[in-house]
Amino acid sequence: MIKNIIILSVSALVIALPFIFRQEELQTRWKPGDPELVIVTPHNEAIRFEFGHAFSKWHEQHYGKPVRIDWRAIGGTSEIMRYLAAAYVSSYRSWWKNQGKEWPLEATQAVVNRKYKPDGSIVDEIHRTMREIDDAEKFGCDIDLFFGGGEYDHNKASRQGMSVPPWPVDNPPEGILSDGGLEVIPERLSGETWRTATLLGTAISTFGICYNMDRLAELGVDEPEVWDDLANPKLFKQVGVSDPTKSGSISKPLR
Repeated sequence: MIKNIIILSVSALVIALPFIFRQEELQTRWKPGDPELVIVTPHNEAIRFEFGHAFSKWHEQHYGKPVRIDWRAIGGTSEIMRYLAAAYVSSYRSWWKNQGKEWPLEATQAVVNRKYKPDGSIVDEIHRTMREIDDAEKFGCDIDLFFGGGEYDHNKASRQGMSVPPWPVDNPPEGILSDGGLEVIPERLSGETWRTATLLGTAISTFGICYNMDRLAELGVDEPEVWDDLANPKLFKQVGVSDPTKSGSISKPLR
């Protein structure tokens, strides 16, 4: 009898703990009609939580209203890029055809081809118009912000016509890029690009080689210092990289 009581008490405590230690809701002041931001990202829940809460708090302090973040986590950077391209082309094609205009079969691929070369066909107009129009009421992907990826991915998205500057390039909001003479987000640092017209870096980091020292000792391999060290035959089937079909990290150019 006593044993059953103890088991039930422990079970009840385990169930109650999440409620006992539950933190107060962080965005309880948000209400219908307040700003809502739709963001697509490859980042995990912990990063989404921290950035979402901090931005909502900042927005409320400066503009009087909190912001609700509608996160769209559909996979890695490469998957996001494919999704954006498909969504943009579908929306743009519908808008174009609804005006009674011709949409050649080859336009579907050409419209997001960042290396497209004009050939004098109607596809030239289709390709150019998508980049000239910035009006979500006409066509778009229903995403406000792409949070994640690197300079390569955002440069590609811009050249494909899928992203636009958030404000006039020569007139950014006060305090966003610099504060009291301090450059908050530099254009370049350590040979890397951190800011363009359509990219604002949120973390200064780089790519490198992560390794397990104990495993290297077992294999009799020195610690790798350059990428060529990974070609050591002793490391056959011991090296892992991100899945190029899902993550844009694999497309990071080596310098």
